[in-house]
Amino acid sequence: MENTDYLYKTKPNYIFIMFMMMGAGFFIVLSSLTWPIKSDNIVAVSIMVIFCFFALLCISLVIGFKVYYLTQTQIIITIPVILYKRTVLLSDVKNLSDKDVAVDLDNKSFVPDKTTIGHKVIVLLNDGNRLQFSSLEIWKYREFRKNLRSTLASHGNKQHQ
Repeated sequence: MENTDYLYKTKPNYIFIMFMMMGAGFFIVLSSLTWPIKSDNIVAVSIMVIFCFFALLCISLVIGFKVYYLTQTQIIITIPVILYKRTVLLSDVKNLSDKDVAVDLDNKSFVPDKTTIGHKVIVLLNDGNRLQFSSLEIWKYREFRKNLRSTLASHGNKQHQ
């Protein structure tokens, strides 16, 4: 895609990717420390399987990072590592809403103690599908959200302002 084709291009959150790669390396090292084991030692085998699972989880998060392109007529979602591309026309957007991503720090208490860890833009499409853009995965999320809202407003639907 050429520079002149899009209004805005997101960058992945490189800090998140770096921590996931470090986590994968950490769990690979931990599983390799338990490697010279006998197959009849169930505890060691289960610990190695758990470490390998977390390493694969971290690697899948790194592989699945997305880059979003915003044009005058569409949103293009790409996953560069696996060469995935999805195009959503702006005319298919029905509604746009913001949501905070919160975590309950003390889930055993009667009063929720929620802490906001990020933000999300939820795009509802005419066919009922949803797109979610999270501040945890997009570098300069606020700028992307502002550009998305202004592009949708200039596209003719005043509901997105």
